[in-house]
Amino acid sequence: MRIPIPCNKKRFRLTIGFTVDKPCSLILVGRDAENTNTTYISREVSIGRKYFSGGSGYREINIPFPLAPNFMMLNVWDKNNIGQNTFKVSAFNISAMEPRAIWEHHDIHDFIPFANWFSQNAGVLPVGVYDSSDLKYIIDYMSVIKNEQGLPMITPARTSRINGRIEASKYHLLPLSVPIRWFILMHERKHFQLPTREEKIADLTALRVFLDYGFPKVEAIYACTLAMKAETNIAKEAKVTRLKDIHRYINQYISNDIVKFTSTKMAA
Repeated sequence: MRIPIPCNKKRFRLTIGFTVDKPCSLILVGRDAENTNTTYISREVSIGRKYFSGGSGYREINIPFPLAPNFMMLNVWDKNNIGQNTFKVSAFNISAMEPRAIWEHHDIHDFIPFANWFSQNAGVLPVGVYDSSDLKYIIDYMSVIKNEQGLPMITPARTSRINGRIEASKYHLLPLSVPIRWFILMHERKHFQLPTREEKIADLTALRVFLDYGFPKVEAIYACTLAMKAETNIAKEAKVTRLKDIHRYINQYISNDIVKFTSTKMAA
């Protein structure tokens, strides 16, 4: 199923409800209809037995889009029955997203428009050096980041702690969604702005901005997971620890009722 959504580059919330006859997992992918390699949401929605009542199941989700293209195409399909009509869209609503308050250093506020632009255009931009409109921020967009020996690195981005210049790998960013690219850029900026070499501090402070801006919890977890590359056993153990810290932080953020994230409704 393909659902066109005219966004006009304005923040919005999508409420969509699905009715099914048996448990299933639906895949939702929202892409920029006018630019390639630009995905805004990629989500698996499981509709298990707990959502069933009276012989049918119903699940409704609410997804915020703090960044949106001019025109989005939402694709929905049954993960295990591609091309078959195993579900029905019973509810669909687009509403304006509520204003957000971001309590941050002015440097981060100034960086956000540049992060927005680059995250949304990284899928179509050629390799090159890109400046923000005020010339305050620079992203060196490379085919791939290389180490001192000239060998490719697995990191999607890194930052100079001397001048804040960000090096970004097109190879790694191209398949990532816009929210995940945004988180990676904010993580790198936090390394310079604070400044800190600690990954945990950069993770959590970037995550706070990410959530404050309105990105959903699920995207935060995806972003943090994909942003962490690990090759050695020590690095893998550190990744597990960082992810536990991130889950705790997100749960604390939500429990404080700072913002309402993806909600669900069962069948009545």
